[in-house]
Amino acid sequence: MKISMPDSVRFNLVLVVLAGLLPVVAAMASSVWERWSHEVNDIELTSLRLVTYYAEQQEEETRRIITVLNNLAETLPVRTMDPVACDDLFRSYLAANPGYANFALTDPQGNAVASALPFTKQNLMDRKEVKEALSTGKFSVGEYAVGKVSGVDILPFALPVRDGGGGVRGVLIATLRLQDFKPLFERARLPRDSFVGLVDADGRRLFRFPAKDSDPIGQYIAPAVWRAIQSVGQEGVFTEHGADGPERIYAIRRMALAPGDAPYLSIFVAIPETVIMDNANAAIQRQVGWLLLSVLLAGSAAWLVCQYGIYERVDALSAMVRRLEGGDLSARTGLDNPQGTFGELGATLDTMAAALQQDMIERTVVQRNLEMEILRRKTLMENSGDGIVVIDQEHRVVEANRRFADMLGYTPEELVGMATWDYDARVNEEGIRNKFGDMDKVRNVFESEHRRKDGTTFPVEVSVSGTKFQGRSFALAVVRDIEERKREEQTLRNFYALLENAEHVMAFKDTALRYVIVNRAYTQLTGHLPRDVIGRSDRELFAGKSTPEQIEAYMANDRQALPLKPGQSVTAEEETLGPHGEVLTYLTKKFPVYGEDGGLMGVGTIAWEITDRKRIEMELREAKEIAEEATQTKSRFLANMSHEIRTPINGIVGMVQLLKTTELDREQIEYVEMALQSCRRLTGLVADILDLSRIEAGRLQIKATPFMFRELFRAVEQLFAMPARQKGIRLTFYADERIPAHVVGDSSRLQQVLNNLIGNAVKFTQAGEINVEAYLLPSSVPDKVRVLFSVADTGVGIDDAILPALFEPFTQADDSFTRKYQGAGLGLSICKNLVELMGGGVSVDSAKGVGTTVHFCVVFGKVVEGPGQVGVKTVPRTEAVHEITALVVEDDKVNAMAISHMLKNAGHRIRNAENGRQALDILQAETFDLILMDIQMPVMDGLEATRRIRAGEVGMDKDDIPIVALTAHAMSGDREKFLAAGMSDYLAKPVEMETLKEVIARVVTGGPAKSVAKVPGSFRRCRQ
Repeated sequence: MKISMPDSVRFNLVLVVLAGLLPVVAAMASSVWERWSHEVNDIELTSLRLVTYYAEQQEEETRRIITVLNNLAETLPVRTMDPVACDDLFRSYLAANPGYANFALTDPQGNAVASALPFTKQNLMDRKEVKEALSTGKFSVGEYAVGKVSGVDILPFALPVRDGGGGVRGVLIATLRLQDFKPLFERARLPRDSFVGLVDADGRRLFRFPAKDSDPIGQYIAPAVWRAIQSVGQEGVFTEHGADGPERIYAIRRMALAPGDAPYLSIFVAIPETVIMDNANAAIQRQVGWLLLSVLLAGSAAWLVCQYGIYERVDALSAMVRRLEGGDLSARTGLDNPQGTFGELGATLDTMAAALQQDMIERTVVQRNLEMEILRRKTLMENSGDGIVVIDQEHRVVEANRRFADMLGYTPEELVGMATWDYDARVNEEGIRNKFGDMDKVRNVFESEHRRKDGTTFPVEVSVSGTKFQGRSFALAVVRDIEERKREEQTLRNFYALLENAEHVMAFKDTALRYVIVNRAYTQLTGHLPRDVIGRSDRELFAGKSTPEQIEAYMANDRQALPLKPGQSVTAEEETLGPHGEVLTYLTKKFPVYGEDGGLMGVGTIAWEITDRKRIEMELREAKEIAEEATQTKSRFLANMSHEIRTPINGIVGMVQLLKTTELDREQIEYVEMALQSCRRLTGLVADILDLSRIEAGRLQIKATPFMFRELFRAVEQLFAMPARQKGIRLTFYADERIPAHVVGDSSRLQQVLNNLIGNAVKFTQAGEINVEAYLLPSSVPDKVRVLFSVADTGVGIDDAILPALFEPFTQADDSFTRKYQGAGLGLSICKNLVELMGGGVSVDSAKGVGTTVHFCVVFGKVVEGPGQVGVKTVPRTEAVHEITALVVEDDKVNAMAISHMLKNAGHRIRNAENGRQALDILQAETFDLILMDIQMPVMDGLEATRRIRAGEVGMDKDDIPIVALTAHAMSGDREKFLAAGMSDYLAKPVEMETLKEVIARVVTGGPAKSVAKVPGSFRRCRQ
């Protein structure tokens, strides 16, 4: 089929031109479609970003609500369900959080317990958030409601309150004011007829911005829109008709408390499609107009030039146009002859194409350079250490870098559109507009305060410069956070104020030891003004005020401090002359001062006068020496008195015991026993006085040796079993099974305390019972054992007025001439000091006529069992010895007679010596099984005699003869001194017959040495 074309050249040329324009028309149509699609996509993406931002704000608010409720749940009033305290707490929280309508608390049955606002309903079990919180045990969201008391639209939230076992104790409720969402949405610049909405899980409208009377809060939204929302997952976009009729594009974001949970809130932005159509139609109309104009001009030109039409030229021109339309700027007409209209047009088109090609090349280079410059400036701006912000003529932020946003706690996007007075804490809107009226003319550097997003403020230094761009005024502000600088300046001012007002002399010298800084105390001391001191040395300043030796000492101490490390110092006493020529002493501390770069800057000095302190110290030393000499004199006196008293007592005890061995009637035996008891009481009193003296002098030591705890407990029980039975008193002992069998401590001192306290109880109890108990206490130190002892009686009790002074020396419950119970009043004081020396304390609980309980605690060490560990040793029982020959070395004739007759009555042979020298002479001629050696004797004392015997002076076959110290020396350390001199054992006077037999049996059979001096106060009472 042949297609016939019109014969008209003009028409053909027009057809050719129109055919050439068809690709342009197609491109235009494609551009129109792309423009429409772009507008739709842009609206959808913008709406989706906007709704995502609102959703993130709501999620942040939900997290904040959870944090607030969790904090409330941890408070004591909520955990204890205290209504009054909870009311006060909720009201304070409500005042601090104005975005909330109320805080409330219910019990697990929904009954109201507490509320910041008065309850209008006492049971809230029918509310959705309460039921879900109780059923799921998790944070839950309720339904839209209008507050009964507040009268505002609210959305409630609930959180279960758990008890210590994981059960639900109650439910905390927080109600959010929906009207407070309004400020968040007011910032949005929505197109006309657009709005932002919030709906709950049932499709009920919670919020609409802008508000509309036809769409009230609390009503259900359009069903079609709600169905579309339900079909969306977490977020999406759809088009639907609203309740008011127009079709809108909805960008939706649904929020759930946790992944997998049903959404509790949906936020959407609705924009009418007419907005998109208006924007797209305006662009399309412009493009269609240009297209029609282009077609008209092209057709007209074709009709005008048809008279010059040459088909080759027309084809060449058409081909070039098509190539140009395809973007090929290298296309040329190929017409070599520039003559004629077509020739000129071809030349013009060729020139135009070449120019377009060159322009495109230059534009590409310029575009690339412009992009690089924009990238460079943006990089510099974003990486600046200072905040940079661009502000328009209306004083609103156009652009801000990341540093400025971080300083205020916002994101850069949040700052855009914010007014400067929103973050400037010093100047309000009126002040800013007055000060910076002509924005393009601003040139200023000033200090101000900016306000962070959280409301806190910080000082800044602002450098602002104005300019004009495209007819609009802008200001570029460089903001620097000077909070640290201000703090350092204030610290420096504080330091100088402290330095200036310090009472001590303070100074700083450079490395050449020339003064740089001095304080007021220094100028008051030297009389020099600061300007007269700076740059001068000690030699210049102290000439005539100190001796040359003193000045050199100052500088030597400075030089000694210079090479020290940071933190080290030199402390020395330095002297100078006072205004009247007197010597003043200063205690100086000198230390090196280093700069921030670690370089040595000089030496600092702090000095304070200690002249009076030195004088007081000297006086105290002299007083201490006098006191120590007095204490030593007292100790020597007491030791001598103890010896002088024990010696005659020993003679009395010996003679009375000998008398007891004779034939006596019952009355005479009673007299003898009473005499012995009196001697024992006197001996105990002497021992107590010595103990008290040692305690006051700090010479009483506690020995830590392993012993068997329960064996000691049984020994004490056996000691007091008979006296208790004789008085008809029930005596019970109990030891906690958890107490280790073996402990480390001073068993003799522990027994002394127990003997005193139990003896007290026996003496003051006429009927009833005495309970002695020991319990294990917890110990924070793994290798220590803490034991609580209790001695309780049903005796006479102690008057309350006596209790505060009960543990003072010489204190007695009854100090009248008619007192019933004897004693010197030393026992409890000694007990208290012994217990404290053993790491514990004593307390008394007593009621007059009811009884007394004494508690005390003692800390023992643990006995570690293992290889090489020395176990607890016990003294083997000794067997009675048969006839032996003994040498009694004693200068006191009564004591010598008593001991000799005791030994003779026991079946032993006796030889006497009056001093050590006589004993050595007798030993050279005779042989003995045992020597009883007194210590203090004329001619030669017992220690010297023992040393000579051990040295073999009386014969090497006699250097190991058993020697027992028989002495009235009973002070602490005496036993150790005598044993170190070579004695085999130790026996303190007065001597009991049974004790003497026990010692003889032990040393003769080779048993270990043991002090058998009576435990001080064993048969006396602590409570006197």
